[in-house]
Amino acid sequence: MDVRGSQERVGTSWMCKTEAKRILELYKGFYQQAPNLSYGVITFYKAQEQALRREFEKLEDFNTLKSCEKLRVGTIDAFQGKEFDIVILSMVRSYFNEFLKDPHRLCVAMSRQKKALIMVGDFNFFDKPKTKEQAPGIHAFIELCKQEGKIYENSK
Repeated sequence: MDVRGSQERVGTSWMCKTEAKRILELYKGFYQQAPNLSYGVITFYKAQEQALRREFEKLEDFNTLKSCEKLRVGTIDAFQGKEFDIVILSMVRSYFNEFLKDPHRLCVAMSRQKKALIMVGDFNFFDKPKTKEQAPGIHAFIELCKQEGKIYENSK
């Protein structure tokens, strides 16, 4: 999902409030249609994890969903070895850094789903030639989404 919003530096980390809000809306839409599935919301950045948690804590049943393993929000490091039916990946940044170039972290980020992976971020950035060079997995995923007509723009 193509979501453009300004990223903010928080200490040594990064966040994008626009992405966090849109991800909550996206989750609610999926959950209404498939409440029995498990959902993982993953990000590379601690500050984004905190922004996502603030959004998800607005859900009345957040603690219940969390305790029965139907919903988990966290950084990539917390997701190693875990799987979910649906994974929403919050990319946050609109230029490369070490997190986005690390093939191990990208592998963890892009392989936690059983049924669907939804990448949320600024697709203008991820569609650039530099992405193909520095993060071929992301580039290939974006190309596949384009071919399948599965890139959705933020309507808000």
